[in-house]
Amino acid sequence: MQTTIGDVKNYLNQKITSMAWQRIQMRLLPEFNKRGIFLHAITDSMQIDRDLMAAINTAVNTLYNESLPSEFLN
Repeated sequence: MQTTIGDVKNYLNQKITSMAWQRIQMRLLPEFNKRGIFLHAITDSMQIDRDLMAAINTAVNTLYNESLPSEFLN
């Protein structure tokens, strides 16, 4: 099963801060846009590929000195 935006969003909002997902989105907006994913079109049911998950994990590490759980990264 692939991880969805909603899975990551819920994890970040519960474990880090309620604004974490919004900060990650803003930080990675150019990456999303390169993939043809625009801010208004990001939904909780969208699946995340490995490259985008790695970018999200890097942003989490940069902003919060945390890492996503391994089940998200596999």
